[in-house]
Amino acid sequence: MLILYQAVLDRAFRDATVQPVEVLNYYDSHKEMYRQVRVKAIYLPFSDTPSITEMSEDQAKAKAARLVADARAGADFVKLVKENSQDETSREKNGDFATLEASDNIPDAIKTAVLKLKQGDVSDPVRQPRGYYIFRAEEVTYPPLSKVRDQIFTQLKTERARAWVSKTDKETRVEFPNPAFPPKKAPAPPAGK
Repeated sequence: MLILYQAVLDRAFRDATVQPVEVLNYYDSHKEMYRQVRVKAIYLPFSDTPSITEMSEDQAKAKAARLVADARAGADFVKLVKENSQDETSREKNGDFATLEASDNIPDAIKTAVLKLKQGDVSDPVRQPRGYYIFRAEEVTYPPLSKVRDQIFTQLKTERARAWVSKTDKETRVEFPNPAFPPKKAPAPPAGK
């Protein structure tokens, strides 16, 4: 039964049709899902037990707030990175951090802060377990439909197949017309076992 059920599911997925115009419409109406933001970052770590060279969380938060205010007032963000960021990798690249998108496996706080930025915007400080990040959106882009067409096509086919399974589950009724089936009492095991 399981093999037959899997075969029916495979057929439902194979038979689900998606027209090119549906892919285009989905892309147009869900474009924000594919938004990509290239960011520069400043990282300010903090410690629960700061030494002379480390900051407490309150100190890092206050410094992050000052840096955000300076950046929004027009200060050179790259200069702020060079003078303040403790992330050596991005600091050596003038603050270049990454190009992030909604499907990336990154903390929700970072994803939310970055993906709402417009080009040139500076985020509020984003707290993470060991420090604060400040992000500046360098470029906001959307991949062309040709890059995400297959992904959208597969997603729409999967949605159609799931809808078919859901509809089938709701419409299918299992009845037992024979009152002896299923048995009310399990049969006794054979003697000697």
